[in-house]
Amino acid sequence: APRTPPPNARGLTVLLMLFVIHFFSFAIQETITTPFVLQAYEWNQRDVNLLFVGVGVVSLLTSIVVKYLSRVVEDYKLLVASIVVGLIGSAFLIDSLPFGGAPKITLPLSRFFVGFTLITVAFPFGRNVSLSVFSKILGPTPQGTWFGYMFAAGALPRIIGPSWSLFALEKACEIENIDCFLGGRTWLEFSVSGALFAVGLVLAMVYKNDMLPYGEGRARDGSDDAAGVSMVV
Repeated sequence: APRTPPPNARGLTVLLMLFVIHFFSFAIQETITTPFVLQAYEWNQRDVNLLFVGVGVVSLLTSIVVKYLSRVVEDYKLLVASIVVGLIGSAFLIDSLPFGGAPKITLPLSRFFVGFTLITVAFPFGRNVSLSVFSKILGPTPQGTWFGYMFAAGALPRIIGPSWSLFALEKACEIENIDCFLGGRTWLEFSVSGALFAVGLVLAMVYKNDMLPYGEGRARDGSDDAAGVSMVV
């Protein structure tokens, strides 16, 4: 029997990186939200609990919307859209930059809500589409091992993100040589998060042809895998 050609390793690598970026951004937000809002906006624990109930509802609705969007919009376009949403969300969560004479301000509550919502949408959006594109690149290749790599990679941000996020809130104050007040400064961690999304966007554009379904990419001939985005909640 003829040997099945291997899947496109470059495309799979880019998908792994995008998967990690989405997980990293959400892990940061998930970690700092409670201590930040309790101090910055003087919320109580009930308010925080309601916020995270909202996160669950938004994540579920996003997954359902992505499932239906995948029937009419190419997966690649959905993937790029998820990165852009994450980038914009990160930008909204930057309180103020420490140079150029910008005043040192606490992140306004309205911007917090917008940025928080966009990151909450970007995570299930990007995760679901990444899984779909990853599966299509693999095609007839046995997928168990590759998906093991993907979910192992997704675990790294869960390990690194929480420690980094709390460190960055205080490190930003140290860089500016000011006392950390009202939950700390958000510009450092969300500038890094935004930069990661920007890098991910460039990679997605540069390696677009490497993320085509198995059999459609360069040096590929054969059948088209038309499986849609599976809903992962």
